[in-house]
Amino acid sequence: MIGTLTALQWFIYDSVKVYFKLPRPPPPEMPLSLRKKLEAAGKS
Repeated sequence: MIGTLTALQWFIYDSVKVYFKLPRPPPPEMPLSLRKKLEAAGKS
């Protein structure tokens, strides 16, 4: 029941943001440590 109410609350929140064309936050950047780890794995 709590999950359903939480989902409904987020749906309403997102709908209002889209309707009023409010800006979206910038996408998160990958942490430097993870980027280095992936680069090292790609070179192997």
